[in-house]
Amino acid sequence: MTWTRERIRPIDLGDWQLQLRDDDLAQLTFRGREVLRSVRAVVRDRDWATAVWAVEHVSVAGSGATISLVSDAFGTRFEGSLSITADGASLSVSLAVSADREFWTNRTGLVVLHPARVSGAPLTVTHTSGDVSHIAFPEEISPHQPAFDIRALASEGVTVTFEGDRFEMEDQRNWTDASFKTYNRALADPFPYLLESPVVQSVTVTVDDAGAPAPHEARPAGEALVLREREAGPIAFSVGASTAPGTGPADPVGHDLLVEVDLGWAGWSSVIERAAASGLPLDVRLVLPLEDAERAVARAIDALADVPLARIAAIQPPTHPHEHMSDAQSTRILRAALGDRDVPVIGGTRSHFTELNRGQHLVPD
Repeated sequence: MTWTRERIRPIDLGDWQLQLRDDDLAQLTFRGREVLRSVRAVVRDRDWATAVWAVEHVSVAGSGATISLVSDAFGTRFEGSLSITADGASLSVSLAVSADREFWTNRTGLVVLHPARVSGAPLTVTHTSGDVSHIAFPEEISPHQPAFDIRALASEGVTVTFEGDRFEMEDQRNWTDASFKTYNRALADPFPYLLESPVVQSVTVTVDDAGAPAPHEARPAGEALVLREREAGPIAFSVGASTAPGTGPADPVGHDLLVEVDLGWAGWSSVIERAAASGLPLDVRLVLPLEDAERAVARAIDALADVPLARIAAIQPPTHPHEHMSDAQSTRILRAALGDRDVPVIGGTRSHFTELNRGQHLVPD
């Protein structure tokens, strides 16, 4: 996740430099080398919406800076203060946040973004118990949190220490942001929770006496990707959708029409009829019912007998152990119902990349 509305103010604290991008402390560098991508205060409501801070005042003096924040969000007034102190090879960021009324939050506190270049670097995790784990920042996109119950992280001569809560890390590349995020409040803890004002947390970054070493060597580059001109046009994407009956289909757009058919709903056949009326080949996602899936899929394939199909998938329904995924069972049922019909059968998730990454082992060949 990247937070910026592009109002940038540089802050110079001797060997440490950073940029204040609206309320985000970005590009934290020590002697010219990036140490952290970002430190930011966040307030999330019970639906994961994020409060937008306004910067009321910035004071920079000597080796320190203070930033006053305010936000009127979710019917609540929040006041925050970020205090930044540079002391030789250490930089600390302290946060205090208060609310003027009772407020239920999923997460309120400090969030740190580590740059993507640390991918594959050795990582030492000190837990709140004092126990130590030796792991590495993931090279491949990690579908699950790489580190839990964090008190401190040490890698490449840089140690980041967290105070005020239990922290854990997630791989932000799942959401197309090139970073690793360490955030307060473990997801395993109950949420939402009642905010206890003031929230006080801190992050301290320390570079070893020798200064930050050169980054670890990246993996050798693989075979070069060669792009060749194709005689055919660009890949076609299904840009339309038909999910419910209505007054009539929209004008056809693109080469085919994506249609999701919930076979657990009594009116599913009208969805197919409406989509077929577009005249385009259909890209079909069949969401299976929890019971009698074989019969339901067979009926759907019969209803699609005279409809041109670009491709088709069968997906497990909500509350199924493999919900929102096409797994071996759903694909087997679909292939059996199709029989000899020559239609590309695809697999994946009806959700987003993170869920596909977590459930890729479920998708059959």
